[in-house]
Amino acid sequence: MSNAPLAYGIDFGTSNSLISVAWPDRVEVIDVGSRRVRENLPSVIYLNADGNRAAGDQAVEQYLVSAGVNSRLLVGVKNDLSDPNLLQTSSWDMEWTLSDLVEIILRGLKRAADAATGYSVDRVVLGCPVAFVGTEGPDHEEWQQLAVARLKKAAKQAGFVEIDVLEEPAAAVQEEDLLSGIVVSLDFGGGTFDVAVVEYEPDGADVIALAGADIGGEMFDQLLFIAKVAPELGLDQVYEGPDGIQRRLPARIAANSRSMLDLRGLLNEPRLREILQRFRTYRGGEKLERLERLLYGGFAYQFYESVEAAKILLSSEVDAVIEFHREGFDVTIPVTRSEFDGLIAAPLAQVMATITAALEDAGVEPQNVTRVIRTGGSSSIPAFVEQVSALFGASKMQKREPFTTVVRGLAVHAQGVWG
Repeated sequence: MSNAPLAYGIDFGTSNSLISVAWPDRVEVIDVGSRRVRENLPSVIYLNADGNRAAGDQAVEQYLVSAGVNSRLLVGVKNDLSDPNLLQTSSWDMEWTLSDLVEIILRGLKRAADAATGYSVDRVVLGCPVAFVGTEGPDHEEWQQLAVARLKKAAKQAGFVEIDVLEEPAAAVQEEDLLSGIVVSLDFGGGTFDVAVVEYEPDGADVIALAGADIGGEMFDQLLFIAKVAPELGLDQVYEGPDGIQRRLPARIAANSRSMLDLRGLLNEPRLREILQRFRTYRGGEKLERLERLLYGGFAYQFYESVEAAKILLSSEVDAVIEFHREGFDVTIPVTRSEFDGLIAAPLAQVMATITAALEDAGVEPQNVTRVIRTGGSSSIPAFVEQVSALFGASKMQKREPFTTVVRGLAVHAQGVWG
């Protein structure tokens, strides 16, 4: 038997992306050298007018070095894959389709894996959510297929020849050792929540139901920003002009400041700076100095990371602080877990409804489930854990490694396809 790798598994995520190797006798997740979690390549893309491209931490570093001059930093591209109206993006007389952008991340992952294995591997299993962001509704199948097709095209452009696709929650249970029974896989990531109901029997396992919702950790970051950060930046304040008339900033400014994903469109608005400068002359307008610094200071990516970091801390602590300091920009904002739980109550109710829908589709009662597997960065949120435990029973709950379980499962699946 050859000792060469059989294939790779790629988990292309909203926030982070990972790659694994399917060897004939084992599975390995590649260390891509990222700053925060070594295996996680941030799903961030850098474009420059000179033709330079980069992904991950390198993308952020190059963008900061360029100070945003003749360069762009793109995040959340996975969320755009199902949008039939978004065909391409343009800058400097150059155009990129969504597949072109995803290719930059997939090629970076492939390059890291090829370097680690010493082989140029052209087979891959791609993970995909049960429901890409934006696919809910009557056109679900059409937009879901569009997203998958764009993802597969990006993989071909990145150098893969043989491509298979597997739903992410199904990948999360590939390494389960259950002989018989029902397993419910809950994959709660940055952009989507996915459920798989899997029936295990001695002769194999079958996925008997799948369900998904476009709810994830990035939505929770935005809710935290709206409630706690927006007031500190003057986004929801009433300003009084020299004529005595009270005014608010245009609603689109607050709506498009909630995340880096939203910010990218706002920064392309030609009159934005003029509007902010005018409002800064109004009574109370000095508060907008921090908003201007956030928009044009070159540190927006790191700031939104600090919002996410506070959210993550609330999974283990009862309070946290959104804290960030740069010249002309200082924020120290306390937040409690109870506040956060209140902010996410409505989307969590949708998540629980998605689980119920999957169980009903499978014809399975919660008490008949043998094991519940939690994966994904948002799966440790205490309110989520409590509600799922109440539904199935705490004794059935099993947490898997939040980031690498899916990508390992993709490689296990690859062993079955090409082994």
